[in-house]
Amino acid sequence: MAIVEQHLSPDRELNLVVDLTNDDWTIGFEGYPYHTHADLLSRSGYHGPPKEGVRDFVDDILASCRAIVIWRVNGRIRDCDVPDEVDWKRLDDGLAKYGVPGETFEVRFWNGLPAVR
Repeated sequence: MAIVEQHLSPDRELNLVVDLTNDDWTIGFEGYPYHTHADLLSRSGYHGPPKEGVRDFVDDILASCRAIVIWRVNGRIRDCDVPDEVDWKRLDDGLAKYGVPGETFEVRFWNGLPAVR
């Protein structure tokens, strides 16, 4: 891994990491499975050279323009995701069908403010 930047959320719960290894840009949250790659960002509306798409995606997260879904089990973060759009019904249904005991989710922004249903 060659981490090129890191950003700790104001509440210190999330560390957004940008990695560039062998010309493969990866963006994710330190310690959690979720990540995406520059070549996938065009599906989310980020076009142009990979470096520019990554920059725009990261800037949107940091500016609290993109919602972050956080799943917790008994209060501890299990995973995070930055969806293209928040599908509340799918989140509720998925938790009801596949969630483990004590699992919850929250949808928030980088600045810690909750997303509204």
